[in-house]
Amino acid sequence: MSKRVPDPADPDKSIEIYYISADLDLAETLGLQLQKGRLLDKKFPSDVKAGNPNGEIIWKEEQEIQ
Repeated sequence: MSKRVPDPADPDKSIEIYYISADLDLAETLGLQLQKGRLLDKKFPSDVKAGNPNGEIIWKEEQEIQ
């Protein structure tokens, strides 16, 4: 999927970002390994958006549609 968002370097322009809508365990399922940091984890409230008990990360516009 993709979405157009304001360009942080130039607010008068927009950029297209591509993303995958998936559960928090996608990286682990795919066997991805990070060089730094940590993967998303349900134990960290900041990793799970409020009102989403499944732990899926959903764009605000999609939450409003549901």
